[in-house]
Amino acid sequence: MEVNGESNKFRLAKKVKESSMKKHQILHRHLEFTRYLLNLEPKLAGEVDDLQRTPLHLASENGTVEIVQALLEKNTSTCMVRDLNGLIPLHHAVINGQIDIIPLLINARPRSPWIKLHNGQSVLHLCVKHNHLEALKLLITMIEDPQDYGFLNQGDENENTILDFSMMLRRIEIVQYLLSIPGIKTGTNTKNNCATSNEKGSPSRIEEQCDKKASISLTLKTFIRSLWMKNLEYKGDWFQEVQGTMMLVATVIATVAFQGAINPPDGVWQEDIPFNSNNTTHRLFHSSNTLKTLIAGTAVMAYPTSDQGNSYTGYLITNSISFFASICVIMFIIGRLPLKNRICAWMLTVTMCVAIAFLSQSYLL
Repeated sequence: MEVNGESNKFRLAKKVKESSMKKHQILHRHLEFTRYLLNLEPKLAGEVDDLQRTPLHLASENGTVEIVQALLEKNTSTCMVRDLNGLIPLHHAVINGQIDIIPLLINARPRSPWIKLHNGQSVLHLCVKHNHLEALKLLITMIEDPQDYGFLNQGDENENTILDFSMMLRRIEIVQYLLSIPGIKTGTNTKNNCATSNEKGSPSRIEEQCDKKASISLTLKTFIRSLWMKNLEYKGDWFQEVQGTMMLVATVIATVAFQGAINPPDGVWQEDIPFNSNNTTHRLFHSSNTLKTLIAGTAVMAYPTSDQGNSYTGYLITNSISFFASICVIMFIIGRLPLKNRICAWMLTVTMCVAIAFLSQSYLL
């Protein structure tokens, strides 16, 4: 019975070895079965399928961390094996954004990040191409002194660095990150692209390709300008949420300020009244040679009192500022200014704060 059991195990291992389809099934959430087969036949970790992919290629692309660890325990040399597309397991992990698997592969074979594709692109170019910023940060962090060894500034067959490549693909977040790294080369490469084309194509083809490269590749100055304008925009629909509320508040402030201007505190004189120093009410106001008549329609508080002085001027100024600021807010909203722009949004916020602050100040006078 024991002999038959061992025989069945080896037959199972042989069938798995002969079938690439079985390997695919093993690597999809079958951790215990994978370990069982690797213990029976460790050489399975180095076998390749019709596409020259090892089990580590498949695990790096779709597998779990535990499966990759199990495969690396049996064979680390597969980290450097290329498939028919020239990709090693680390390339598959980067393409699919397997952040947890990338450190395992690099620790197993530290030279694997330096392996390039057939077109000269590095593993960093793959991060940019597939827009995996976190994978890019991880790779740069794990490589010791990347600037000293030119890891960051490696070029492809057209001598495009990762910064050139990210600018061509308009990967804005990646460009921001790369520009923050000391030692990164800040220059686009259109000359080398045209030179490479000159060796391979006809004159008309060369001119067409050079024009295309020149139109795609941005100068650093132009790109930073576009990057700045993009960063000026708020992300989100906050304005749509508060637009109605801000319009309502601005309208109320404008109404209150207008009413306060035409009907100030203490009211207005209803008719012309000669100033009489013997009158108890009139004595509250400062008498002077020029004060002969309390003119109808003028504000009562426009005449300075003996105890408070003339506060009407301050009231009128603060009330007017509040009124015009609220009108500006209304004009901002109904005028369809680009309020998603940070500068315009900042102006709107400041104007609203001014309207509220000066309205409050006018009621304190």
